[in-house]
Amino acid sequence: MEEQAKGILDPFLRSAASFHLSRDDLRVLSTWATKSWMAYALGRHAQFNPFSEAEYRAMAASPRPLGRSRIWLMQADEPYSQVALALESTLLSPLDGPPPDFETVRDNTAYAYLAVGSVVLVMLLMPAWACSDEAFDAFMLPIPSSETVRRIWPNPSAQDFPLGVIPDGELARFIGLVPQIFPAVSMPVHGLTDVDTADILRQFREGASVGDLWNQGHMPLVEE
Repeated sequence: MEEQAKGILDPFLRSAASFHLSRDDLRVLSTWATKSWMAYALGRHAQFNPFSEAEYRAMAASPRPLGRSRIWLMQADEPYSQVALALESTLLSPLDGPPPDFETVRDNTAYAYLAVGSVVLVMLLMPAWACSDEAFDAFMLPIPSSETVRRIWPNPSAQDFPLGVIPDGELARFIGLVPQIFPAVSMPVHGLTDVDTADILRQFREGASVGDLWNQGHMPLVEE
C-alpha cells in the first residue's frame, strides 16, 4: 500500500505537476491515509483510540477506508501541509441515551489529517449511529470551503489534481478549531484526568446534577 500511494503521489511531489486521479487512485489514497491514522492511534491510550478492534481486523484482512468516515483531499502551502500526521478524538454520546461510563467507553469520533509535500488528506470519523449527511456537514464546518477541496471518500469521482491551493491560513484555522469544537459537542471527557473523571462519577452517583458539576467548574465545556 505504501508503494501504491508513493506511485500515485510521486509525480506531484517531484515536480508539482498536475496529474489525473482515477477512482482507484483515490481509494488507494483514502485507504493509505486511514491505515496511517489507525497505526498512529495505536500509540495512544486505548480509551482515546477511536478505532475499534473489529476495524483493525477488517483493515488487515481487506484494506479499505472505513464506512463511518468521510475523507477530503486538498493542497495547501502552509507549514502544516508539508509533513504532518495528527489525530484528535473524543467521545460522542446520544443525548437521549444513558450517560456513558467515562472509565471504560472508548472515543468514537475523530478528526485527522495527513500531509506530505502540500498534499493534505483530512478525515472525519463518527460513530455508526450518527452517520448522516447532516451530522457530517455540521461537523465539517471548519473545513476550508474553497472549490479546491474535494471529498474523495465515500463515492470517489475521478479528477485532476491539484485543483488549486486553499487560501493561506485556512488549514491552520481548521486545525486550531478542532480541539475547541470537540468538547462543545460531546460528553466532557477531553482533557480530564483519571482523578477528575473519578470525582465527577462519584458526585454524579451520589446525586449531583449536571448543573451542580457545571457550577463547581468541573464541566466547563459540556452541552446543555
